[in-house]
Amino acid sequence: MKAMHGVLHTVGVCMVVCGAATAQGSWTIARLLAPNSGETHAYGVAQSLQVGHIATGTTYRAAMWSGSTETWVDLNPPGATWSQALGASDASQVGWATFAGDGILRAMVWYGSREAWVDLHPEGTNFSVASGAIEGHQGGYVMMPDGTLHAAMWQGSAASWVDMHPAGQSDSVIVSISEDVQGGMVVANGALRACLWRGTPASWVDIHPAGTQSSQVRGVWGNVLVGEAVVAGKYRAGMWTGTASSWVELHPAGAASSQAFGASSDCQVGHAEMAGKLRAVMWYGSKDSVVDLHESLDPVYTYSSARSVWSSGGWTVVAGYGYNSSRGCEEALLWTLGCRADFDGTGFVDTEDYSAFVQAFEAGVETADFDQTGFVDIDDFTAFVMAFESGC
Repeated sequence: MKAMHGVLHTVGVCMVVCGAATAQGSWTIARLLAPNSGETHAYGVAQSLQVGHIATGTTYRAAMWSGSTETWVDLNPPGATWSQALGASDASQVGWATFAGDGILRAMVWYGSREAWVDLHPEGTNFSVASGAIEGHQGGYVMMPDGTLHAAMWQGSAASWVDMHPAGQSDSVIVSISEDVQGGMVVANGALRACLWRGTPASWVDIHPAGTQSSQVRGVWGNVLVGEAVVAGKYRAGMWTGTASSWVELHPAGAASSQAFGASSDCQVGHAEMAGKLRAVMWYGSKDSVVDLHESLDPVYTYSSARSVWSSGGWTVVAGYGYNSSRGCEEALLWTLGCRADFDGTGFVDTEDYSAFVQAFEAGVETADFDQTGFVDIDDFTAFVMAFESGC
């Protein structure tokens, strides 16, 4: 994994006071494009990786970036006519591809390149899509021969497919997964109802908020699920912690509509419609905590949407897209906030950060992989020391 570069612009400044540096309080924006591409979208983020698609002519090609246009990787499998990456974990990327011959959507998992892919499509189904990933597991949905959608789980192969469809429901879909929870929706009496699973079809739980017309889960982080419910015909973003009664509305005051698509640690991301335009936003667990991410963009972007977020150790990365009016197309965008040397996330770089990193390094935990190579070694220690000495 490579360090992020290719910055479009930065809003705000950093300060150093009495030897302790404040963490960066402004967003840095990077465009995620590809050579000769038109539209690009980013849908998933995991540490330093972002996934989505690029448009070439009239087709989509699954794509991956590591923070800038220069790092673009073409994930379109050899022989595929269309493809799209929808989600990512630290080591894998998921989505779908179509191939000449049958032309059907086939669920895919990639391992960092267009050559390293596995076809997850279950035999006997009409099509399949993988939309969420966690280490060793993939979630999504398939269309059965009778035309119904069934939520699905895999463990890296087509043969590992598990039908997660709850008994008695018309359709079901898994959209996002964490280690213990899978989130999505079912169709009951013609309406979408947000739901979750905990590894088996029988574990299905209806979390549809009371008094709403329809609802669906869009993202999962641990036991936190985000998405939206429809009230008076309008989307209203919200979050759950496992039950229908745990629903917390995130809909910002003054917004016409809102949706939440991703969550990480203590934050959630999505968009809100303001003055007729979508604006990427982020929340910290309540409607009043909303942060307008769109205002950090250059005015050339007329609307935007945040689709996924990853946060750890004072470092927050948001992937999404915005419409670039000067080019006449949507572009994948990356918002980055924080100071990586602020390892304990307190807002200051001091000896407590050094101690926290040393403890993580000695334990060999994932957060100590400072250079994001996938390994914890002396290079991570060197990279942290350099960042610590530089401050923010």
